[in-house]
Amino acid sequence: MDAVAADPRRAIPSVDAIATRVAELYPALPATVVVREARKEIDRIRAAVADGAQAAGAGPVADSVAAAAAQSIRNSPRGVVNATGIIIHTNL
Repeated sequence: MDAVAADPRRAIPSVDAIATRVAELYPALPATVVVREARKEIDRIRAAVADGAQAAGAGPVADSVAAAAAQSIRNSPRGVVNATGIIIHTNL
Protein backbone atom coordinates (compact mmCIF):
# COMPACT_ATOMS: atom_id res chain seq x y z
CA MET A 1 0.00 0.00 0.00
CA ASP A 2 1.25 3.46 -0.87
CA ALA A 3 2.34 5.55 2.14
CA VAL A 4 0.52 8.63 0.82
CA ALA A 5 -2.68 6.65 0.35
CA ALA A 6 -2.36 5.35 3.90
CA ASP A 7 -1.83 8.82 5.35
CA PRO A 8 -2.66 11.81 3.11
CA ARG A 9 -0.71 14.12 5.42
CA ARG A 10 2.48 12.68 3.91
CA ALA A 11 1.67 14.57 0.68
CA ILE A 12 1.98 17.93 2.46
CA PRO A 13 5.26 19.58 1.41
CA SER A 14 7.76 20.40 4.14
CA VAL A 15 8.54 23.92 5.30
CA ASP A 16 12.09 23.50 4.02
CA ALA A 17 10.91 22.44 0.55
CA ILE A 18 8.58 25.41 0.30
CA ALA A 19 11.11 27.91 1.66
CA THR A 20 13.79 26.64 -0.74
CA ARG A 21 11.46 26.91 -3.71
CA VAL A 22 10.33 30.42 -2.75
CA ALA A 23 13.97 31.49 -2.24
CA GLU A 24 14.81 30.25 -5.74
CA LEU A 25 11.87 32.06 -7.34
CA TYR A 26 11.87 35.23 -5.22
CA PRO A 27 15.33 35.83 -3.70
CA ALA A 28 14.41 39.32 -2.45
CA LEU A 29 11.96 37.97 0.15
CA PRO A 30 13.43 37.65 3.66
CA ALA A 31 13.84 34.04 4.77
CA THR A 32 12.24 34.61 8.19
CA VAL A 33 9.08 35.99 6.60
CA VAL A 34 8.95 33.14 4.09
CA VAL A 35 9.32 30.49 6.80
CA ARG A 36 6.63 32.15 8.95
CA GLU A 37 4.20 32.28 6.03
CA ALA A 38 5.08 28.69 5.00
CA ARG A 39 4.23 27.45 8.48
CA LYS A 40 0.89 29.27 8.37
CA GLU A 41 0.07 27.81 4.96
CA ILE A 42 1.03 24.29 6.02
CA ASP A 43 -1.23 24.63 9.08
CA ARG A 44 -4.10 25.58 6.74
CA ILE A 45 -3.31 22.61 4.50
CA ARG A 46 -3.22 20.24 7.48
CA ALA A 47 -6.65 21.44 8.57
CA ALA A 48 -8.01 20.98 5.05
CA VAL A 49 -6.53 17.48 4.79
CA ALA A 50 -8.08 16.61 8.14
CA ASP A 51 -11.44 17.64 6.64
CA GLY A 52 -10.89 15.31 3.67
CA ALA A 53 -9.28 17.57 1.05
CA GLN A 54 -6.18 16.61 -0.91
CA ALA A 55 -2.86 18.31 -0.20
CA ALA A 56 -1.52 20.68 -2.84
CA GLY A 57 1.94 20.22 -4.34
CA ALA A 58 4.97 22.32 -3.50
CA GLY A 59 4.55 24.59 -6.55
CA PRO A 60 1.12 26.07 -5.77
CA VAL A 61 1.93 26.24 -2.07
CA ALA A 62 5.18 28.11 -2.81
CA ASP A 63 3.29 30.61 -4.96
CA SER A 64 0.73 31.33 -2.24
CA VAL A 65 3.48 31.58 0.40
CA ALA A 66 5.40 34.05 -1.77
CA ALA A 67 2.27 36.15 -2.25
CA ALA A 68 1.56 36.14 1.49
CA ALA A 69 5.18 37.02 2.30
CA ALA A 70 5.16 39.90 -0.17
CA GLN A 71 1.90 41.18 1.31
CA SER A 72 3.35 40.88 4.81
CA ILE A 73 6.36 42.96 3.82
CA ARG A 74 4.17 45.65 2.24
CA ASN A 75 2.14 45.95 5.43
CA SER A 76 5.10 46.21 7.78
CA PRO A 77 6.09 49.51 9.37
CA ARG A 78 8.79 51.53 7.66
CA GLY A 79 11.50 53.60 9.26
CA VAL A 80 11.09 57.36 9.04
CA VAL A 81 13.05 60.40 10.17
CA ASN A 82 11.26 62.61 12.65
CA ALA A 83 12.76 66.03 11.99
CA THR A 84 10.01 68.14 13.61
CA GLY A 85 12.24 69.00 16.54
CA ILE A 86 14.91 70.38 14.23
CA ILE A 87 12.48 72.75 12.60
CA ILE A 88 10.89 73.90 15.86
CA HIS A 89 14.11 74.38 17.80
CA THR A 90 16.07 76.12 15.06
CA ASN A 91 13.20 78.43 13.97
CA LEU A 92 13.53 77.40 10.35
